Amino acid sequence: MYGEIKRSASVIMMEKDRHGKVIRIGDEDLMAEAMEHEIDHLDGRLYIDHVESPDRLHMIEPGTVSKLNTIEMNTDMEGNSGKV
Repeated sequence: MYGEIKRSASVIMMEKDRHGKVIRIGDEDLMAEAMEHEIDHLDGRLYIDHVESPDRLHMIEPGTVSKLNTIEMNTDMEGNSGKV
């Protein structure tokens, strides 16, 4: 299945290093989306947990995945991250 979900345009996180010192990191655009995605993994959240409505999900027909990836890569190369 494929569907668009909302992601933050920027992210700031506080974390601790291995010595217990609190550090703050953040980023914008695609890196912010990646950071949010990875935090979701750590928190046990799945992609489907973010979908606002089942109506926003679309079935991917066999053989169309490579076509979809090509479209997304071309969009990313133009500086767009596919945000909703």
